[in-house]
Amino acid sequence: GLVGMIQGGGNDVGVRLVRHPAIAAGAFTGSTRGGAALQAEASARPRPIPFYGELGSINPVIALPAALAAKGSELAAMLAGSITLGCGQFCTSPGVIVLFEGAESEAFVAQLRSGLVAQQPHAMLTPGMRGALDAGVAHLLESGAQALVHEPGTVTAPRPFLAQVQAAEFIARPALREEVFGPASLIVWVDSVAQALQVLQAVGGSLTVTLWDAETET
Repeated sequence: GLVGMIQGGGNDVGVRLVRHPAIAAGAFTGSTRGGAALQAEASARPRPIPFYGELGSINPVIALPAALAAKGSELAAMLAGSITLGCGQFCTSPGVIVLFEGAESEAFVAQLRSGLVAQQPHAMLTPGMRGALDAGVAHLLESGAQALVHEPGTVTAPRPFLAQVQAAEFIARPALREEVFGPASLIVWVDSVAQALQVLQAVGGSLTVTLWDAETET
């Protein structure tokens, strides 16, 4: 076989590869914007080629109150570790946490905040990813998210970020549903199962969806 690596900034390298007549198909994991650019190029060729993309997944976690009442502290520690694992540079990193209004969820958020503050994420893979994380966090805040954990990091290594927003805002504002690649997550508060389903419908496609306490009928 052959292993090759071509480095470059922006979408230009990928676009040039997809345009090359020797390329018969393309696959891409990354941002929705980057993938859309490559898909457009694949379709625009004189003889279009297949393109397979995994783009912008935010992997929602739905936490039912019973699960938080039974083992909220354990789940908060586990989620803090998951958000910061690999400095959040995993395709399945949990970018959205759906919580039901109530005392169990409030206690869970306090535990999650403490767990995240204690984390020490390592440097991100590239300066571009580091800058994109800061831009994504700023975009969330500009779009109405309220910061719960937001501390300055270093040039290469960020600090964890956690924010919250009401379900109605999340559903109404597409900017709140964009992937922020890195150790960042957004809590979405819901008041019913019906509203939680509306949140999931707004998210659309995602690599993973996690439901805590799925064993219990709701």
